[in-house]
Amino acid sequence: MKRCASILQYGVGRGAISHDLDKGSKRFAFIEKLGQLQRFRLLIEHAIIFIMAVKGKNLLIVEDDLFLATLLKNRMEKEGASVSVAKDGDEAMTHIKVHKPDLILLDIILPGKSGFEFLEELRQQSLFKDIPIFIMSNLGQEDDIKRGNALGIAEYFIKSHVPLEEMIKKITAFLAS
Repeated sequence: MKRCASILQYGVGRGAISHDLDKGSKRFAFIEKLGQLQRFRLLIEHAIIFIMAVKGKNLLIVEDDLFLATLLKNRMEKEGASVSVAKDGDEAMTHIKVHKPDLILLDIILPGKSGFEFLEELRQQSLFKDIPIFIMSNLGQEDDIKRGNALGIAEYFIKSHVPLEEMIKKITAFLAS
């Protein structure tokens, strides 16, 4: 069982598989009762469904840190998402008007227009007000989180507190839902 999961986790991403394989979950108990070939087949089917759910989803990363933006872009592309990167709020707004994303990963501290200013502008436009936003920032004060929640964000990641793999897992799970 572990071998099947480890084979899949490299090409598929661990989010969907590890969720169902947590010890004590009902699905884990069910999978344990199956034969090895049936378990492998079930894992493959699950992985394919997960990939198809994320494949073709459009993600916009608004981040001025080129290293982090590239890292996130490469990881999400491995998960099957189509990813674009904007380095500031103005570039992001221009991009959104041409290619509406399924999800936006937004930094708050950006050159020019801040992430909050971008978010406020976005929420005022009826075509774009329902785009889900995940904030990823080093700003972790309660006021910043409350402000983001008031603007309708779906998730708030404090970069220094959330490992990259956990962030990727939450993003892929959201895109797959």
